[in-house]
Amino acid sequence: MSCTATLVLALLFAAHPQAPVPSPAPTVAVEQMARGCFHHEEQRRDWVLAGDAFTCDGRKLSRDEMEALRKAVASARREVPDLLTEVGVTKASFEAHRDAIVATVMPESFKKGGKGSATGGPPLPPELEPLLAWERVAPRVRTELLGGLWGSTESRRVRVTFKLDDQEVVAESDGLVPWMLPWTVRVGGETFKSEDLAVPRAVLKLLDPKGPCVDGVDGSSWWPDRFWTNGQFWERLVGRELDTALSEQAYTKLTGWERASATLAVREVMTGNINLQPEAMFFELDVKGPAAIDSARWHDFLVDGKPAQSWDDFLALFEEACACAAKQRWLMEWRKLDPRREIELEAAGKSGFSEPMLDALVLPAWKDAGFTGRPEFELLLRVDRNAVGTVYLSRQESGALIDRANPDRARAGKPAPDAPPAAPAGAPPAHHWFDDLAFSFHPRSDPPTYARVDGEGKVEVRTMERATKRK
Repeated sequence: MSCTATLVLALLFAAHPQAPVPSPAPTVAVEQMARGCFHHEEQRRDWVLAGDAFTCDGRKLSRDEMEALRKAVASARREVPDLLTEVGVTKASFEAHRDAIVATVMPESFKKGGKGSATGGPPLPPELEPLLAWERVAPRVRTELLGGLWGSTESRRVRVTFKLDDQEVVAESDGLVPWMLPWTVRVGGETFKSEDLAVPRAVLKLLDPKGPCVDGVDGSSWWPDRFWTNGQFWERLVGRELDTALSEQAYTKLTGWERASATLAVREVMTGNINLQPEAMFFELDVKGPAAIDSARWHDFLVDGKPAQSWDDFLALFEEACACAAKQRWLMEWRKLDPRREIELEAAGKSGFSEPMLDALVLPAWKDAGFTGRPEFELLLRVDRNAVGTVYLSRQESGALIDRANPDRARAGKPAPDAPPAAPAGAPPAHHWFDDLAFSFHPRSDPPTYARVDGEGKVEVRTMERATKRK
């Protein structure tokens, strides 16, 4: 192109300049999503400027009102030291609701027939007072408010995007606790977390009232009114310790405790219907000295809220189980190979087993193995506290039934690991034949598989005819 032509075109453009690109219309996008086991809802709504007001589904906000909401989000505080006060949780309100909290977490077992406290249950132990000290409770309530203790199969997300006057401001949260704190705020290129209630309150004014997340964003009814009877939170904070303290008051008064406490240490105790058993005081026990059995789990059944069995009952059962287990030389050898291995007695009431469906799930293999009568003792084999097998014994039989061995490997369909190199002469073997087993017996397995150990300690893996479902 000649210089003259170029000059002419330049003059034409100068005479007729291009029209500027119009700025995009101000909008505010509002997105909601809620997902759970049986639902999945998503929604998007846009507030659009029409004249001097923003409209969305028949709702209207003036431009000044929308600008005020945007400003509230953009200028939100990062941290709010007095957050609990702002949501209505104070030392005074906490003290006023102490009885409601205790009533919420009082174990059902201790409510039966108890007198002497404001809740109708037994007198509260002095150990409870530190648990309900405001100085202990307040930080944990704050953590709860900020979602720090929550985990759920439910998920939720709310995002609001302001595009006003060439500036983008975004407020977003996936919190599950009402108010959905903290919120992530982005203003231009800066992003920060905010625990300011100004953010959810601003967002709430933009949400479709019928949207899936409105109840999550609006925490005004949950905090503080409904929070005081939130069983899940107070159970985590106080309930377990209360159950333990009240249980300790009861079990240390049972006949035989002095002798039992010299032999056994209570690792954990709780009350309730645990592992399909009737209501019981459930113990996890460690054996203090050398014994054929290292630990036990025992359901001490409750009658009218009180233990029906004594420590003398359990000790008699435990001693019989130890004597029976000690005769299984292969079992003692398996445990001796690794200090992480232990043998645990599963007991319920005065029975040496806790499997509630023994007749349906264990007895078929017991009889197929040629054993008489019924199994008396259920032993759980553990490695690093992880269950790796279940063994059933009887004082009337010299052998043993293994109805579960390395179940994780059995479920995965993995073969037994290769045996390690032989140990040096004089050293204990590093491998046991139990380590090669992988099955989990059920009468309707395909095929039902178990292992029979004879009186000499020889193992035989067997299968039996598969049971059919009852019509």
